[in-house]
Amino acid sequence: MAGTINYRAFRGIRDPVPAKVKPVIGTMLLSVITLDTIAVLYKLGESGIPIACGMMALLIPAIQLRKIISLT
Repeated sequence: MAGTINYRAFRGIRDPVPAKVKPVIGTMLLSVITLDTIAVLYKLGESGIPIACGMMALLIPAIQLRKIISLT
């Protein structure tokens, strides 16, 4: 995950045009859901698996809406 974010971020920094920066922001916003899920699993352990699954399910509508509505 960090490799994807860093790769896109470096492309956006190297050539800061909206067409290259918008995907970086979108990827970072969606990765917050994944990072929060990891934090919940770390804190709660196995008892947090149902909560983490619910949190990861939030990615489905976010990715679908990303195709219709711009995240930035």
